Amino acid sequence: MPLALSTTLIQNWVYGSFLCYLFPMMQDIPFHATMLTFLLIAFDRYRQTLYPLKQPCPPFLCMFGVYIATIFTVLPYAVYTRYLNLEVYFGAQFKGTGICAINVDDNIEEYIRGLFIIMYVLPLGLIAFLHIKTSEEIKAHLTSFTVSFHDVRLESEPPTITLTVPKQLPRKEDEKDWAFEKQMQCFLAKAVSTYATCLLPLNLIRLLKHVVYETYENSYHFDISFIMVVWLAFLPTVTTPVIFLFWQRAGGDQNSSSSRYLRLGRSSDVSFSHYLETKETAINNN
Repeated sequence: MPLALSTTLIQNWVYGSFLCYLFPMMQDIPFHATMLTFLLIAFDRYRQTLYPLKQPCPPFLCMFGVYIATIFTVLPYAVYTRYLNLEVYFGAQFKGTGICAINVDDNIEEYIRGLFIIMYVLPLGLIAFLHIKTSEEIKAHLTSFTVSFHDVRLESEPPTITLTVPKQLPRKEDEKDWAFEKQMQCFLAKAVSTYATCLLPLNLIRLLKHVVYETYENSYHFDISFIMVVWLAFLPTVTTPVIFLFWQRAGGDQNSSSSRYLRLGRSSDVSFSHYLETKETAINNN
């Protein structure tokens, strides 16, 4: 953002040829890396809901793969970038000053469209699909584990306790707090929706810029619009932590004692047994 703002105000390029070719890549890398990270999180969560005992994907390897894929995606920008050193044409008084231009030959339109589809539309579609599937799995886990108590008040028969556990979901194979996972799904949905909404205007401006011919009369409006949508695209760096903070506080308030009994972790057998013993004692006392 500082480079984009400074080049708009100064007009001439004063950062040399290397940054001229690197600058367009630096602008796109955070956006593509964030979108791919959200996609990997959605995939890993879906995988974890299907196989709760499996270890999550290694974060370091995931992020390494994300940035490698992102760098290869933005490398074609170098083909469409041109740097003109003004010192060569106008003498020593223009030393260190040049013109950095992208799409001089008007051939970058297809590449921008491809980026929009591959790095925005397609990942969002996959994230939405995985989110729906994960939510369905979490809902199935939450509703498939039930405990029912029947207090039969007859003098000849003691109270009975019936435990219903579905055969397809053994308790010892499930080590997750599904109520917590449901809250996490809500948080991720809000974070991804906010990010996609903030990034959409930038993508539309970039697509529109190659359809509407830029002239001296409307170049100012293009520059101002671009600066505004870039700042909007980086707004999730603030909104995502805020959403996370509210989710964390809400999760702390909703983590009641009853939901703890449904936390099917390594200590679930002890907690659940203690819960049954407590209920049985209460029934016998009555």
